[in-house]
Order: sequence, then C-alpha cells, then structure tokens
Amino acid sequence: MFATLLALTPVLLILAYLSGIASKKLPKPPFQSWPWWKTLAATIAFGVWAFAVPGNPFIVDAPVLMMVWVGATLVSMILGLVDPIVMQWGRR
Repeated sequence: MFATLLALTPVLLILAYLSGIASKKLPKPPFQSWPWWKTLAATIAFGVWAFAVPGNPFIVDAPVLMMVWVGATLVSMILGLVDPIVMQWGRR
C-alpha cells in the first residue's frame, strides 16, 4: 500500500495541475514548466510522514517513532525553506 501511494503521489499531483490548466481553458504549458519541484517535494513529504504515523507497520518502537517524528518535522521545515529558493531560481 505504501509503495502504491508513494508512486501515485506525483502522478496525482501532475494530473491535478493539468486538470487545473485545462479547466481554465489555458494552453498546455511546456513540459519543462510543469511543477516538477513541487511533485518531488510532495513525494518526499508523503514518504517521510507515512513513517511518522502512529500505528504504521514499519516503526513499532515508541522511542524510534519519536525520532521519526522529529525527522519528519525537520524534513518538512527544510522542504518549506528550500521551496522559495527553487521556485525563484526556476523562473530564470
């Protein structure tokens, strides 16, 4: 289930992006301008947070789960800080 949802994350994000473009009746943007960074960031975030959910089948020890929670929080913060940099440089 984890692998399926991890693989579906970028697919669904790109489909949502293209659906939004199509619903506004805008022309299809060039392939290079699709939200690749946001797709990667969303996939990383999902993968990390899936391990941080209590009761997941991967982490059963409470102390390890707490470390995973800290790691997931750090990854989320780092992705949030890197996002404006990537978005600004990507426009050039």
